[in-house]
Amino acid sequence: MIRTVRGFMGNGLRINHVIEVNFTEFPELIDSLGGIDVKLKRCVSADPFSGRRFKLPKGEHHLNGRQALAFARVRKNKCSPGEDDRARARRQQQVLSSIRSRALSPHGFFRAPWIAWEAPRTIKSDLKGFGMAGLFTDLLTGGSGKTRVLLPSGESGGALTVSEGEKVRTVRALEGEQ
Repeated sequence: MIRTVRGFMGNGLRINHVIEVNFTEFPELIDSLGGIDVKLKRCVSADPFSGRRFKLPKGEHHLNGRQALAFARVRKNKCSPGEDDRARARRQQQVLSSIRSRALSPHGFFRAPWIAWEAPRTIKSDLKGFGMAGLFTDLLTGGSGKTRVLLPSGESGGALTVSEGEKVRTVRALEGEQ
């Protein structure tokens, strides 16, 4: 994974640690939070995941773990056929933001024992002790929790491409130079 990301981004990107999310256990983490809330500007509808059709109308929804995973995995939204992987990335970021909001809420505080039980099954990392504590401190005290997604500059062979300039800006931002 590190070689792939370094090879794609280039520009001397240093990757110090890795965090891996286990999608098999992901629904249980969401359920340990008591579910998450998402607000949709338009409906989302996709072919079945694990034998179940997925559809949510426009508006506010409270999702359980299975629903949150399906929502994050939608590749082709029948409600908006022109969507591409950028819309999928936005849905994934919406799920992550909702997890953070729920974990930091009073509700999350009271559910902490269940969250603490499920988190190690869902999230694996090479971070140990103080590193993991620092990560969770950043989560608790960090800014808005917003992430920056690489902006594609075009398309080649059905895949989105990212310009070298965008890669340079992103690596500089990750390295704290911007």
